[in-house]
Amino acid sequence: MQRLGECLLLLLLAAFLLAASKEAGTLQVRQDPARILAPLGGSVELSCQIEAAQRWERLRVQWERGSPPTVFCQVVLNNTSVSNCCRGVGVCDDARLSFTWHPPKFTLRMGNISEDDVGWYVCKAIVEIPVYLDAMGNGTMLNTSAAAEGGGWLRNHSRDLVLWLGLAGALAVTLLLLPPAVICCYKRRRRDPGQAIYVNVLFRKKQEGKKDGPRASSEMKQSSLYIQEFQRRGPNWKPPVAERSPGPTKASKKASSFKQRATERP
Repeated sequence: MQRLGECLLLLLLAAFLLAASKEAGTLQVRQDPARILAPLGGSVELSCQIEAAQRWERLRVQWERGSPPTVFCQVVLNNTSVSNCCRGVGVCDDARLSFTWHPPKFTLRMGNISEDDVGWYVCKAIVEIPVYLDAMGNGTMLNTSAAAEGGGWLRNHSRDLVLWLGLAGALAVTLLLLPPAVICCYKRRRRDPGQAIYVNVLFRKKQEGKKDGPRASSEMKQSSLYIQEFQRRGPNWKPPVAERSPGPTKASKKASSFKQRATERP
């Protein structure tokens, strides 16, 4: 009878241990997001989801940082109350640290961020009552703006850098081509307005005396046509050279002289 009682006690103990081992897989911790960029002097929030299948009576949440991990904040949560202390390294109620608990989400707030706060943060949950269980999150990488600019400035501003380089190149080409263009325009403006206008006009000798009215008017009209054509076609136009009619030959002169004498005779 005594042995039967011992066997039953061993079976109960084994069942309890088996149930405890199964419950070990029911506590899960998840962290999101995996990376956080915080401004220097600002604040940041680190959050984790704590999910337990069995109702717990006492839960301890602690945050670890660095490698090897160092606990810098821990909070004890009870079903009836929540401790208002976020414990740092030997410090309670740290002014930089605060938390909120909205089951199943635990959020840790850090203020006055500095470069010393850069690192890997892991949330760890420990069920102390009724059965000891623990689980760790996947971790969150915290960077500051100054630390991120050291390696990511060129990547983030590469497009702006290419744009500025293109504008600088265009400005340099413009400065190189502008002086020759200005000089060329200046020379053309000096040459065109003051250029003398030359036209072909008929030359009239003084010995010829005064010509009759219709012939003089025809020559003036021809000169006016030359000037108008020159103004229309530009300074490079050259008027056609008037061909001179061949003068009378000696034979024609003799023939006309003989004919004139014949007519003068009675």
